[in-house]
Formats: sequence, C-alpha cells, structure tokens
Amino acid sequence: MKYFQFILVVLLFLTACHVESSTENKEKESQSIPPVSQQLLPESWDISPSFKLNGETVIGKRDTLALSYDESFSSREVIKANWYFWGEKPTWKDKSVSVIGVHRETHSIEKVLTDQTGHFSWVNSVDLSSSQLSDATVTSYMEFSKSGRWCLNVYIGNEHVGQIVIEVE
Repeated sequence: MKYFQFILVVLLFLTACHVESSTENKEKESQSIPPVSQQLLPESWDISPSFKLNGETVIGKRDTLALSYDESFSSREVIKANWYFWGEKPTWKDKSVSVIGVHRETHSIEKVLTDQTGHFSWVNSVDLSSSQLSDATVTSYMEFSKSGRWCLNVYIGNEHVGQIVIEVE
C-alpha cells in the first residue's frame, strides 16, 4: 500500500511540473516575436536623444540620422518631417528613403510614410537631395495608426541607415 501511495505522489509531482513547464513555454511563445521583425527592434526602447541642428531641435543620432518635425507626434494626424543623413555614399545617389515603423506594445510592423491625402507607402516618393545642414536630406509626411512608442527603421535604397525611437501621443 505504501508503494502505491509513493507512486501516486511521484506521478502527481511529475504532472504538476509538466503543467507548470507547459504554461511557462506558452507564455514565452506568446511573447516571442517572429525572427524577421526582431531585426527591426531597437536595442533599447528609450526615446532617441534630441539635439540642435542650426538652431532647430531634431531627434536621432548626431552625424548619422536625424528627424525634425513641425509638432509633436500624434496618432492619426499627418505630420510633415525632414530627415537628415550624414555619411553620404555614392550608392545613395538617386535612391529613395523608406521607413518601417514598429509599435512597441503590439510589435506591429506598419507603413508610416504617407502623402498629404493619407495614402500610405513604404517608400518616400521624393529622392534625397543635398543640404547645407547634412550630407543628404528629404522631406516626408508620416502618420501613425496608434499612440505609444514607435521605432522607425530608416533605409536609403536597401541600406539600413539607422533607427529613431519616438513617442506618439
């Protein structure tokens, strides 16, 4: 009889461990992100630093990539923005700028570039031009589907040139 009770206790213990382990695995799976989108996530979700560029406050990384905008970032509103790039390479000539937005909470990957009429696109329709403030610049319009923290992955042609993390109201 004691042998039977011992086996029963061991089986209950093993079953409880298996259920707990399965629950932990399911929680981990639900929090995981597909490998493709993990490349688009920033190392830190801290808002990118701001700095002055010819008296104008911009956000980004000095001497690499910066973004200026007219107002605060608000969801569902078209925002005019100027992008500044440093380190111009010959491969940038006649290339367009693309932006892939990733929302922090949902990890949704979205088009954020738009024209003034609300037509979304992955690629800005205007090519890079030269600038006195940076090696290259382009003006675009952006709109965000929801508030929260966003990581903007910026490309020139197929080259990833950097990320900017912003807060959208």
